[in-house]
Amino acid sequence: MVQAVLFEIEDNVAVLTIKSPPVNALSHAVRSGIVDGLDRALGDDDVKAVVLIGGGRTFPAGADIREFGHPVQDPWLPEVCNRLEMASKPVVAAVHGTALGGGFEVVLAAHYRIADKDARFGLPEVTLGILPGAGGTQRAPRLAGAKFALDMMLTGRPVPVTAPGAKVFFDAVVDGDLRKEAVAFAQNLISEGKGPRRTRDQRIGFEDPHAYQNEVTNRYRMVARQQEYAPEQIIRCVEAAALLPFDQGLAFERSSFQDCLETSQSAALRHAFFAERRAGKFPELKTGQARELNTIGVIGAGGLAASVAVICLQEGWHVVAATTTVRAAEHAASEISKLLGGAVMRKHMTQTEADEALARFTTASDLVALSEADMILDCTIRPPSAKRDVFTQLDAIAKEGAVLVDAGAHSKVNLLAQATGAPGDVVALHLYAPLRVSKVAEIVLGGNTSEDTVATVISFLRKLDKFPVRAKNEQIGPRILAAYRLAADYIVEAGGTPYLVDQAMRGFGMNLGPYQALDYEGFEASLSAQGSACRASHQPDFVGRLQAAGRNGARSGKGFYLYEGKPASVQQDPEVIELIRAYREENGIDPRGFSEDAIRYRCLAAMANEGARLLREGVARRPSDIDTVMIHAFGFPRWQGGPMKAADNAGLLHMKVELERFAREEPKFWTPDRIFDHLAKNGKVFDDLNTQ
Repeated sequence: MVQAVLFEIEDNVAVLTIKSPPVNALSHAVRSGIVDGLDRALGDDDVKAVVLIGGGRTFPAGADIREFGHPVQDPWLPEVCNRLEMASKPVVAAVHGTALGGGFEVVLAAHYRIADKDARFGLPEVTLGILPGAGGTQRAPRLAGAKFALDMMLTGRPVPVTAPGAKVFFDAVVDGDLRKEAVAFAQNLISEGKGPRRTRDQRIGFEDPHAYQNEVTNRYRMVARQQEYAPEQIIRCVEAAALLPFDQGLAFERSSFQDCLETSQSAALRHAFFAERRAGKFPELKTGQARELNTIGVIGAGGLAASVAVICLQEGWHVVAATTTVRAAEHAASEISKLLGGAVMRKHMTQTEADEALARFTTASDLVALSEADMILDCTIRPPSAKRDVFTQLDAIAKEGAVLVDAGAHSKVNLLAQATGAPGDVVALHLYAPLRVSKVAEIVLGGNTSEDTVATVISFLRKLDKFPVRAKNEQIGPRILAAYRLAADYIVEAGGTPYLVDQAMRGFGMNLGPYQALDYEGFEASLSAQGSACRASHQPDFVGRLQAAGRNGARSGKGFYLYEGKPASVQQDPEVIELIRAYREENGIDPRGFSEDAIRYRCLAAMANEGARLLREGVARRPSDIDTVMIHAFGFPRWQGGPMKAADNAGLLHMKVELERFAREEPKFWTPDRIFDHLAKNGKVFDDLNTQ
């Protein structure tokens, strides 16, 4: 059996090397290995100091969250940290890679800390709906004070060891052989007669108690309107660090950790964490081999084409941007130059890097220029017949093995594949705006898309720091979004107001309500997409009334809301209510009221029902893939877990009954998919389908 922690002695220094790839997670085996190695070192009179270091690519990058919710096996992580801290011989933590969560709590428990210059550290537990539970909320503020500790814990973002303020945690930051440097550091401690320096006894971060408490008070104010439970509990623990004796602070932290762990929010956030990792497990990767990519071809002169070209240039590829006219090619070149200039201004790249990127970029007014591209992305939005003509041309132009990608919205990937002589090389890619920020992308496979093509696109996306989600024949996101918006339209048509719907869904946790989001997108493009993505026998048309009255969204100054001034103030508009009232009157609709809870339930049920259809049709492979797309592409609250997880929490049997009741109003849209029957009969939920 391979040891999780290797014990070696080097010149009176015991070196404990954690060897549990890929990220040295603090599993039971690792925790036991650390304690056993520590006991062995403390019991050996020849050992005068201990170095704890990670093998492979990183120091422990966190706890093993698969253990959450299961009985804890001794030694648990708080005990490991306490044993390290109370060791009678100096313990040095040597950090490389990423020391996150429980990994950084181990670092804090060590007496001395040394780090590689490229290492990062942090306490990201808030992203899982919990808080650091092995002393992190008590030890970090003792060294760094409230501001730095709370910044780290409330954002969850990793911090470079070279960042301002990070030096309070580390005695040395080195560039070279970390193990050699750590052993030398420990030997120096021995020669100078330095013993343990326990973090629990440090008070550096408490030197200005007034400033400390002011920071805590300000953070309470900042999270007051948030619906997440964990942030406030983190602040309470950091406040307790300055008010309670250390051991009582640990007990307070552990109780708060357990409270957070037992919430539905934490369960949903852990679901989202695993969903993202599960999404990348494409069956095609078992046999598919990614092709080499050197040159990327981009078709189009619009915003999507320019954004794709720029991020490809930033990643070091050669890019050829092809359009159909000289004027369009000039416009594309101008837009890409502006975007690169903006990246320099925002310090996302240096001027030298931008100049080098431009040197790898060419434009052309003819698709023939794409003949040597390894991957060609058509970023235009055209009717299906025109898009098919483009792929017919590409089939004649592209070199053998080039991957042909439709990156325009709502692709008919099988139709495009049929237009070529190599349907296995054709795939669709749904990228979400803003392109630089959004982390998710849907890879839409056709019936003949090859494993190598899929592997190539996955490799491409991962280099762009995006995680892929697999879809078949059509996109996931637009279908769910269309169902959500149509459910909202039915509510407004029946008597609700757009403003009440928006308020209810913001209360649910959405960044924007559906109507304010529609305003920002613009009516024409969004409504065209909705009409093509959603299936219903009746779609309300009160938006047509608004368009006829000169409203088309935020860019026109008015949509469902009024947008006045710079920056624009967003105001409700009585004229919209009157236009909708007239629409109802003309259609003989007797308005009725809706509570915010009823609005949220209908919208969630519509999304979950459409998700069930996507699963049955084979468009989506797993419920969790749907959740991942909706969280990252459309701002579905992560702490709700996504629409399929939220439906599980709401109760699928009850949801089925409610859908049947709603179906009396609009059978084609509301009738529950038969997956609900299957799950209810077998006592299962959507999450049980996430095993693939």
